[in-house]
Amino acid sequence: MGLWLLQRVLKEQNISDLQGLIARTAALPACRFIIDCNDDRFINPASMSAEIQAACRDAGQPVPESDAELARCIFDSLALLYARVLNELAALRGHPFSQLHIVGGGCQNTLLNQLCADACGIAVVAGPIEASTLGNIGIQLMTSTSWPMSMSFVR
Repeated sequence: MGLWLLQRVLKEQNISDLQGLIARTAALPACRFIIDCNDDRFINPASMSAEIQAACRDAGQPVPESDAELARCIFDSLALLYARVLNELAALRGHPFSQLHIVGGGCQNTLLNQLCADACGIAVVAGPIEASTLGNIGIQLMTSTSWPMSMSFVR
């Protein structure tokens, strides 16, 4: 689910200063709170903050209380998830990856990029921010009956 969890926490906590939150988050100890970001409980809970806290409580972990602790939980959990998935993909293809490309809006989060690099043990290449939008446009053009094109053209 990626940064959806963070977006919901930001909205619930009425946080507009993302960079300030990231700075406070970076000062906290790593991996104190870990959740399964892909758990269905995080699809659309009434309160994302409360659901993250409940997940930590259910797992017998400390419970994140502050906005920075909630963000740290999300960032650490995403970084570990990315590392697990990257290892699974490397096993399927028979050799490890040398770098991880993070695109879209999330590529601007330098803390998350560094946590991913640390968890994966490889370099993270951030950007371009427009990649998600361009990919969506390309797929829509490719599937359009009025202007059909191949995947190689879209790439």
